[in-house]
Amino acid sequence: MPGLTKRALKPEFYPVAKDFFEFKTDWFTYRSITKDKLDDILKDDFKRAGYIPFTDPFWSTLNGMEAYKWRTVTPLINYYGEIDEVIPVEIAKLAEGYHKLVGAAGTRAVSAGPKADHRATYIYSVIQAKPFFDSFLKKK
Repeated sequence: MPGLTKRALKPEFYPVAKDFFEFKTDWFTYRSITKDKLDDILKDDFKRAGYIPFTDPFWSTLNGMEAYKWRTVTPLINYYGEIDEVIPVEIAKLAEGYHKLVGAAGTRAVSAGPKADHRATYIYSVIQAKPFFDSFLKKK
């Protein structure tokens, strides 16, 4: 959606976001200028456009995706960090809650710990991957 970033971000955060996206600045510079919560970075009018009814093209598309609304038949673990700066805990737990509601068993949200940011959560999930997949091997 052309112009979405400029329409969504407060003007003081747009230049560093653009530079970060274009690999002109690093993560640490980006984080030193931006805020911890997405809510603090987005323009108020952009956030208001996401209220029902979804008349804004971005919010309408996002609502239509409903990525967490599916019924899984295979086990799934969503890892989250309790200080993850990219994915809020509530979002990480969304699929588990929805699946419990609709009776699709096997989805779990697992905390990587109270000090786990986005990178630590990734590392934690990689360490847990082999034992998770090994648990499906047939025992002799």
